Amino acid sequence: MFSSLNVPQQQAFNALKNHHNRLQQPQIVCMPTGTGKTGVIAMLSTIYTNNNLNNNNLNNNKRVVFVIVPSYALVRQTELAIKDMLLDRLHYPAQCVHIECLQSLSHLLSLIADKNDIEIKHTFWICNIHKLYRMTES
Repeated sequence: MFSSLNVPQQQAFNALKNHHNRLQQPQIVCMPTGTGKTGVIAMLSTIYTNNNLNNNNLNNNKRVVFVIVPSYALVRQTELAIKDMLLDRLHYPAQCVHIECLQSLSHLLSLIADKNDIEIKHTFWICNIHKLYRMTES
């Protein structure tokens, strides 16, 4: 798995994994431009998948990586980068990866309502921060 990550990505992934294993709280990835944040984000779902195998408390709670990006263009770019990491570099089967680019508040609410039906191990929801902000104003 780590052969697909560069050194800053490996360090960030290890820090996120260690933090999650201790505290299981939301986390923020903050890395300089060009160091591979999206690759690290793609790997986050593996933390949850591995923990699901070892922790009975998580078995019934499907996990979603909710990615918030700063611009509209980055929504699609992030989707493609996650697919590149999981499908092309790590060779995960396509049926194990699901990515939703949020279009509206009703889209987000429908995903939350359907969250219990998630059977796909590596699920990502991607939203632009401006769209998310406008959703909260509605």
